[in-house]
Amino acid sequence: MLFGPLVLFCLVFKNSDKKTVLQPHNLPSYWAAVLVGWFKKIPVVWLCSEPPAKVKIKEQGFLKALAWAVAASPLDKFFVKMVDKIIVFSSKSQKWVKKRYGREAVIVNAPPDFEFFSQGKKEQKGSLKGKFVLLTVGKLYEIKNQIVCLEALKLVESKIPEAILLVVGRGAKEQILKAKAKALGLQKKVKFLGFVSSQGLRDFYWSADINLFPAFKQSWGLTPLEALSCKTASVVSDEAGVGELLEKEKIGLVCPARPPAFAKHILQVYQDKKRFDKMAEKGYLWVKKNMGWEKFAEKVLEVIVS
Repeated sequence: MLFGPLVLFCLVFKNSDKKTVLQPHNLPSYWAAVLVGWFKKIPVVWLCSEPPAKVKIKEQGFLKALAWAVAASPLDKFFVKMVDKIIVFSSKSQKWVKKRYGREAVIVNAPPDFEFFSQGKKEQKGSLKGKFVLLTVGKLYEIKNQIVCLEALKLVESKIPEAILLVVGRGAKEQILKAKAKALGLQKKVKFLGFVSSQGLRDFYWSADINLFPAFKQSWGLTPLEALSCKTASVVSDEAGVGELLEKEKIGLVCPARPPAFAKHILQVYQDKKRFDKMAEKGYLWVKKNMGWEKFAEKVLEVIVS
């Protein structure tokens, strides 16, 4: 946090000779790119995941809270004024950019790594055979809202006795979530798996019956698309940008990020599994046809040269 931005600026400056465009992503990259671009007269196209926002000290710690307070300060708006074009992943992000910066942004949906995640089979449950597997993937902190998954599992526990929840990821909320699982009497039904390899994550997607994504204030969300690449449907918060796509194409379930709503959809999938397997198959084919890194690059290039 102290030396990273300076080192990044030096690296961008050193490697930007004879470059046509600078395309930064999240902080501090677009601040560094704007400074280099101004000095060397190179246009900057910002691939914006979401505008920076302040975080709570108790959630991220004092140093990170301080860093994000600076990131979300008026200084950020000053740098964004010098960005030539902005690309975002969803209309949710587009609205945030408009509200914060007064700037228009172009939507280009970020894809999953379909070629990687699609390598598997639904029959590979292994030790999870006979279980109704709920999966949630992401850093364990407040915005990802995994507590909804625990409380939803508690609500469906009596109707789905074979249900099990796999929690993939680490973060500041890990001990709180473990304590919550214990308080709900779900110790035997919830497995905290921590960090797993890409191959391991792919196996869990293929083994899952439903992927749960209850995040709020989320600009996009790749895990539901990764899950679809493994023929697994998702229940997604209506506060996640990816929900726009899933709802439009009818390839996922979208609802408020509250336990009763998630529990209702989990029961629907359990009671009519064949119907939702068809939804997942449709989503798999849609992602295969319409998303991928080459298509994403082509769309981004169109924005850059337009």
